[in-house]
Order: sequence, then C-alpha cells, then structure tokens
Amino acid sequence: RGSLPSPQEASQSQKSPNPAKSSSRSHSLYNQPDLASIDNIRNTSTKTELELSFLPADSGPVDQHDILALPAIELYLPQGTDPDAAKSLSALYRSHCTSLVECIRYCREKTFFHLYTSFQGTLTMPVQKLFGHAAIAPWIEGCDYVLYQRMMSIISGLTLQVVPKPVLDTLRNISERLVPHIRESFQGQPQHVLSAKEAPAALFSGLIDRALRVNLTAHAAANMLS
Repeated sequence: RGSLPSPQEASQSQKSPNPAKSSSRSHSLYNQPDLASIDNIRNTSTKTELELSFLPADSGPVDQHDILALPAIELYLPQGTDPDAAKSLSALYRSHCTSLVECIRYCREKTFFHLYTSFQGTLTMPVQKLFGHAAIAPWIEGCDYVLYQRMMSIISGLTLQVVPKPVLDTLRNISERLVPHIRESFQGQPQHVLSAKEAPAALFSGLIDRALRVNLTAHAAANMLS
C-alpha cells in the first residue's frame, strides 16, 4: 500500500543521515498531462515532485471514522494574526475537508465539486485575507495531503472489487476534472494558494487513475482465467 507523505515527512526523509536505508523514492507527476509541444517535457514548472513513502508492513487499516489529523494552523500564522480569524479558518477548513471525505465515501460527485466552488463564500473578510496569506499556503497544502490520503484509503479498497459502473464513472470524472476545477474555483487567489491546492490534487488525481486501471486489469485477467 502506498500513501502520500506529508510535507514534513518528505523533508525529514531528504535530511535523513542514512539515505541508503530509506524506503522512499522521488518521482514527478505532470500537473498538466496534455503537453502543447515536445519542449514542455523539459519544463519542470508543470511537474509536481512526488516522494513515494510506504507504510510499515505491520500497520493496521485506517479507521474511516477517525477525525482528520490536520496540521496545527498555529505553526504557520504570520505575526499579528487575529486569533479568532485563525480559529475560524481552521474550523471551516476542517469542516470542508470532512465533507469532501464524506462525498467520496458516499459517491456524491455533484456535492464534491460544489464544495470547492462554495468554500470561499463561507469565509468572512478577515478569514479570507488570512487564507490568502503566503505563510498559510504550506498549511493548506499539508491539510490537503491529509485529506487526499484519507480519500485514497477509501478508494484503494475498491481496486480489486467488482465496482458498479456509476461509481467508476464518478471516480473517473473526479480524476479528470479535479485539478481544472480547483484552478477555476480558486482563480481569485494568489498563485501560492493555487499551487498549494493544485499540487496535492494532481497527485490524488493520478492515484485515482492508477486505481481505476488496476481495477480494469484485475477484472480483465479474471475474465481471461475463468
């Protein structure tokens, strides 16, 4: 089982004094797989670095009812931040992430995309200003890594099962539309916010695509052997 590492885990693995024993490998994933020209292959700005990290063999399954362990926002707050605005942003983002996980669990595609579109409308002006601050971008990215890890723990259980076509179609649509939808929903935000939102989403979309291909291959093999 693979899992997306948190930014903290990735940085720690890079600083490890004994890299020969590390189980992580560095890869890159295209944020925009439809390249306009061959020259774009050498352009690193369209790639997201991916540090693969694997869970220990003795780790148990994720309890889907556990509360999402999002990073503490206090570690990222700029000087002079209103404590009430920080608490509000943390609570609203946690609610946002929890609702997204529920949409994946119950296959609610329309609500899933609507949550991204409507999120900024739930923020007051002080909270909106804090959300767009450059210091908060790493916190947003860290929260989204935790969010998509939880989603993948749900989706990964479907890879070798017989999955109804509507569920497969929903997952395919999410894989194809998520990054462009986030880009459109948060287009009024600074580039650092867009980057923090897009990078984890691009990795998640790629993992969904892999899971769908594994599911298709598994059933094709089963049909051939039966």
